[in-house]
This record gives sequence, structure tokens and C-alpha cells, in this order.
Amino acid sequence: MEENNIINQYVQLYSDQIHTYKRTAAVTARICKQSLDEAHLRNWVSNRAKDPKSLENKLIQRQKHGHAYTTIEEIDKDIVDLAGVRIILYYAADRARVKSILHDRFKVKETRIFPDRANNKEAARGRKGYTAHHFRVWMRKDDMERHHLATDGLIEIQVISLFQHAWAEIEHDIKYKPTWQIVNKEQIVLGFLKQIVDLFDFSMTRLWRIQMKNRRLMPHN
Repeated sequence: MEENNIINQYVQLYSDQIHTYKRTAAVTARICKQSLDEAHLRNWVSNRAKDPKSLENKLIQRQKHGHAYTTIEEIDKDIVDLAGVRIILYYAADRARVKSILHDRFKVKETRIFPDRANNKEAARGRKGYTAHHFRVWMRKDDMERHHLATDGLIEIQVISLFQHAWAEIEHDIKYKPTWQIVNKEQIVLGFLKQIVDLFDFSMTRLWRIQMKNRRLMPHN
């Protein structure tokens, strides 16, 4: 019961400050969009502040799986995606350039690569699921001052390909639908779709490499 009280307090505190997280996410998205466009990378950038109800459900689920929260500070250290940005790339091969841009424009605390084969048995067996790179960053001081932002909390920037994004949205809707559990037939179809998506990404990467090679061979006037 005490843990639920801590969760309720945290969600209420977050709800009271959600406008700050929304603005932080929006500013971060603008910085990302401008930087990617300047680098001539085809992209789509979205942003959001985490929905309070979604946050509450996430904390309750984590609590059930061993996260025994006793203080507000413990939750604050555990939840890193209150302000989030998603960078969707047409070409998965552009991730390396995006990584360089993010390290240049932000202070990067850590990077997580999915699927995590070290900590995920399904991924270790070669069964790919969610495929993306997550960068947990702080905004640089000059950008905070320029945009009049008072907080310096972590921001999660997700980098994902266009096709992987579509699959992840469908998988999330099925996995977290409230009325019934995901059934085996759905798992099979999701797995089949994932193979198609991976093939699309592979083919797009081939196309990207051909384009890069042709550009290098083109005569410069």
C-alpha cells in the first residue's frame, strides 16, 4: 500500500509539471529535426511527454516485477522517458550519422540498442523483436538558455527505421490491448511481419549503399 502511495505521489507531481516535459520534448524535437535536415537525412521526428495514466501503469507493472519503490527519488532514477523524441529514418543505414549528430548536439548519458541479445533470451536465439537505438541525453546548457528551459532532466531519443516503426506500433497495440491477452496466432503473424520488415530494411540498406557509391563516382563540375 505504501508503494502505491509513492507511485500516486510521483504521478501527481509529474502531472503538475507535464507542461514542462511537453515543452522540453518539443524543443528537443526541433533541434533534432533542424540538425537532420541540415545533414540531408530523410527523416520524420515526433515528440511527446509521457501520458500520466501510462506512467502509472508502467510503475505498477515494474512494482509487480520487483521494483520496490520507497521514495520519489528512486522512481525518478528509474524512469527516463518522461520527455521523449522519436526519429524515424527512411534508411536504417543512416543511424551511424544520426548517432554522431546526437553526440554533437546533446550530452549523451547512455545508448541502448534493441534487441538486447545480452539480456533477452528471445533475441539471443535470433528472434528479433523491437529494433531501435535509444539515446538518453541531456540538453546542452546553451540550448536550455536559448529556449528558456529551467529543467535539465534526461530526454530519451529513439532512433528507428520507417518500417520498424510501423511494426513496433502494431505490436504495441496488440501487446497492450486491455481486453484480452495476445494469442499464439497473433504471435505467429507478428513474427512473419517482422521478417518482412527486416527484409525491407535490408533492401533499403542495399539501395542506400548503391546510392552512396554512385554519388562518389559522379563527376564533380
